[in-house]
Amino acid sequence: GKLYDAHQGYEVSELRSRFANQTELDQKGQESFFPAGVSAEQKFVNLTSFTPTTATAGTQSLITISGSSFGSAQGTVFFANADQGGSGFVSANPALIQSWSDTQITVHVPDRAGTGPIAVLPDGATNAFFSSTALTVPYAINSVISDGINPGVFVEYPLRHADDNGAGGYTWQMHTDFDADTDASESFIRALDTWRCGSGLNWDIGAVTSVDQIIGDGVNVVRWDNGAELDGTTGAIGTATSYFSGCFVNGGTDLNWFVNEIDIVFDFESNWNFGPDAPLNSESDFETVAVHELGHNYQLNHVVDDGNDVMHWQLLNGTTQRVPNINNLNGAALMQARAENGSVCGVSAMTAFVCAQGCPGDFNGDNLVNVDDFLDLNSAFGITCTCPEDMNGDGDVNINDFLDFNTAFGSTCP
Repeated sequence: GKLYDAHQGYEVSELRSRFANQTELDQKGQESFFPAGVSAEQKFVNLTSFTPTTATAGTQSLITISGSSFGSAQGTVFFANADQGGSGFVSANPALIQSWSDTQITVHVPDRAGTGPIAVLPDGATNAFFSSTALTVPYAINSVISDGINPGVFVEYPLRHADDNGAGGYTWQMHTDFDADTDASESFIRALDTWRCGSGLNWDIGAVTSVDQIIGDGVNVVRWDNGAELDGTTGAIGTATSYFSGCFVNGGTDLNWFVNEIDIVFDFESNWNFGPDAPLNSESDFETVAVHELGHNYQLNHVVDDGNDVMHWQLLNGTTQRVPNINNLNGAALMQARAENGSVCGVSAMTAFVCAQGCPGDFNGDNLVNVDDFLDLNSAFGITCTCPEDMNGDGDVNINDFLDFNTAFGSTCP
C-alpha cells in the first residue's frame, strides 16, 4: 500500500513544511518521536489515569492526567501520532498545557493526536511515563498556534472557513490536464459531492485553469503532479494544501484565523482505479483518496482507525473508503458551524451548500433508493446538518428520517 498525506501551508507566521523523518520538527513545533536521549521504555506506575478517555483533537478538548513524580516544572506530554498510524508520538506544544503539578496535568489534545497511549516526560528526565490504556480520538481538526499577539508566547486558535469566492464558499479550478482526464475529473466530482451533500460545505467547480503549481496564489487548484513531484520518501499519492490568514480583533488582544486557499495534487504515475467500480488488488482507489484529501481541506486531520475511517493515514491497494463515517461527519459539522457563524476578518460567512437531489433517499445519485443509500443514512445518523440525509428538513438526522427513507425505499428515480 501507499501513504497519502496532507501538507498544511501556513500563510502569515506559520511554516509551510512537513517532517520527513523521525527527528525533524513539523510546523507546530512538535516532534514525531521522543527527543534524542529519552528512553521510550514503557513505565506505567507514575501515570495512573487520565480523563476523559475519549476526546477530539485540535478542538481544545481538555485531558486531565493524574499520577505522581511529574515534577513541579512543566515538562512534555506526548500523544500517539496519527500521521504515523499511532506508531510514533507527537508532543503537545507548550501552549496546549494548561496546568502542571507533581500529581496532575491538564492539556489540550493536539491536532495531530490519534488513538493510542499518552506519555509524560518530566522536565529534565530521560524516562517517559506511559498510560496503560489508550485515549480514543474519534476525529481531529486543524488548529493554528501563533505568537502573533505577544512574540514568544504561543496560543492555540480555532480555524474556520468563510466566503472565499463571494458566492458563499470556495471554487475549485481544475488544471487543463486534469480537466481533460475525464475519468479522474468525474471521480473527483463524485468525491466533492460526497462532502458537500453530506455536510453542507459550499464548494463548487469553476473555470479550467492553466495554473500548474501548489503556491499561495488565490487559485484553488486541483491537478496532476509533474514528474517525480510526489515520488518522495513518504510515498504520497495525493496531497492537500491549505493556506490560512489571520487578523487582529478585540483591540489587538486576540486573533481570528480562516482558510483563504486550498489546493490538491495527485500522483499521475500511480496505478489508479477511477471507479465507480471497485479497484483491483493492484490499484489505488482514486475516489477514496480524493475524499480523504478533500477532508484535509475541510481541515480534518488524520485518525488511527484502519479500514473504518477515510481519514486514516494509510490506504491499502485494492480497498475503498469513499463514504465519511459518523466521526468524519461530526468533525465536518463542527467546521460547518464555525463557517456559518458570522463574518471573519472582513470576509462574509460561508453559506450551506444544498445538494440537488432528483428524488428523496437517493443519496449516492445512482437513481435507485436501495441498501447503499441506507448505509449512507446510517453513517449520518445523529448529526446536525443541512444535508440530503436530513429528509424532513428539521436540521437533524434522526429516527424520523429513517421513517421517511423507509417509505422511499425501493424507488427508481426518474
